[in-house]
Amino acid sequence: MKLSFVTILVSIIFAQGFSSPLSSISTSSSSSDNNNNNNDNYSQHIYNHDLNNNEKEGEIGYMTLFQSNTEEFDDMCIEVNNSYPAYAEGDYIISSVGMFEYGGKIFQGVLDGFGKLHRFTMKGNKVCATYRIMSTGFYNESKKEKTVGPGLLFYQTEPPRKCPLLKPMCNLQAPNDNSFVYTVNVGDEIFSTTDSTIMVSVDPKSLNVTDNFKISSKNIKFGEIAFVGSAHPVKHPETQNWVDFYGSSGMIKDATNISAYQMIGGRPDIDENRKPIANVEMDTAPYMHSFGISQNYLIFPHTPIMFNIKGVFAKSMAGAFKDLPVESDQCMNNAFYITPLNNNKTNKKITSTTVRFLPKSFKLYYVHTLNTYENASGIVLDITTAPGNPFNKAMDTIQGQRNKTARDISMKIYVTRFLLPWDNNTKITSQTFSDRNKKTEFPKINPKFSTKKYCYYWAVTWFSDNETYASMAIIKQDMCNFGKPGATLEWKRPNWYVSEPMMIPATDGKEEDDGIVVFPALNGNEGKTYYITLNAKTMEEISVAGPFPHIPYSAHGHFYPKDTFK
Repeated sequence: MKLSFVTILVSIIFAQGFSSPLSSISTSSSSSDNNNNNNDNYSQHIYNHDLNNNEKEGEIGYMTLFQSNTEEFDDMCIEVNNSYPAYAEGDYIISSVGMFEYGGKIFQGVLDGFGKLHRFTMKGNKVCATYRIMSTGFYNESKKEKTVGPGLLFYQTEPPRKCPLLKPMCNLQAPNDNSFVYTVNVGDEIFSTTDSTIMVSVDPKSLNVTDNFKISSKNIKFGEIAFVGSAHPVKHPETQNWVDFYGSSGMIKDATNISAYQMIGGRPDIDENRKPIANVEMDTAPYMHSFGISQNYLIFPHTPIMFNIKGVFAKSMAGAFKDLPVESDQCMNNAFYITPLNNNKTNKKITSTTVRFLPKSFKLYYVHTLNTYENASGIVLDITTAPGNPFNKAMDTIQGQRNKTARDISMKIYVTRFLLPWDNNTKITSQTFSDRNKKTEFPKINPKFSTKKYCYYWAVTWFSDNETYASMAIIKQDMCNFGKPGATLEWKRPNWYVSEPMMIPATDGKEEDDGIVVFPALNGNEGKTYYITLNAKTMEEISVAGPFPHIPYSAHGHFYPKDTFK
């Protein structure tokens, strides 16, 4: 089929506009400019307005999560009563939004704002915090323009940005590197990810952004582009290298090739630094925020949502997410794609890509993957699921988060276990492993049990009082005794708002839940953040360190043991 002018044009735009603009990257300083200070005042005005009109006992200070914090500093240290165990010495790095407005323009999407990194270094009886605004190309170009610059956003700013008349595709051609969902390390570099093929590299000592790069390949067909990825790489069960994928497609057909790879040495934008391990063809471009890996297989859940590349021409990225109909019990857009790991078909029960369908009565809306493992019956995949499309909803907007009524009627999310039988004639079964009156998200397991049978996860819950969205807690859930007394333990305080927990296993632990759990939590009464350490088994407090300057709405965290970086 002959390629259209639009296909060629977009390919050129993506090849050039998404390349690394080195001139746009600069290291952060420890001080904020005048524009940042002005924006802080503006955000404080909004915060005070909402505090007076929305917040009630039990959710006081919740709106502080949506208040910008441009403070940057190095090693603000606080002593704790109980020293950290030797196995927990290292860095917990968690990302968040840093700025919700800039130069008279307000971000409307919760995660559209400029990213920020926070590091909590645990050693002995001290925890030391470092905060850094991410000086990405998007941020630095915005600083030059003294307002929110060009770039693809989930929702348009208020007031809206406009491209110059002679540069109508300015948002496509921008750096588009505001990637701050999750961090992983390859060698002595940290890569910060999002659900695209663009990552940024970060110096682990200073937390300064050093570069950006786009995952692609010289093997992609002419007229196609690599445009979709996953924000959550997973560890290969044998090599412990990070595994991710990129999806490539053209403008004419929706069919998309998913190319999975290991990161084997340096930045994965270089073909030689990627080891291909699987290729899967899908009829439509999937949106896969996460995926599964077992001892022998990759599992790609295809939710009935597609990332419509043509939608990037809309006014916002929200227009690129298209709901797909599920009209039968064998719909390719409502299924699990299972493919052998490492392209190895030897001694495997599934020797080629297999699609396992869900009935049309069960639409596969999911967000995060807890774990994947194999047993005698099939492949067990644990993910967080929702009764409807969890994206492009009110809670994805700051306006929705500020509306108590909207918050308190928002969608619940559950932990769901799927058994994908080896026998294709046997139906998939599912079981819920969380309280259906609550929203359970940001789940973490003991990393030593990845790809293995396990019992426990630790997670954030909303609606912990069964009524109020902003009633938040950290829970420990025993799935092996689900529903029995004592199977669910929680940590919470009134008017405290928690971030994603990290389970750090004890080096000499004999049981799965031997270790500690760490996470930042906002004290809404003070507007300050504290660093919490719990006993992973009992969920009892070990230490509460703080106060630190508040961390706004956060994404994901990752623990790097002390010997990770040279």
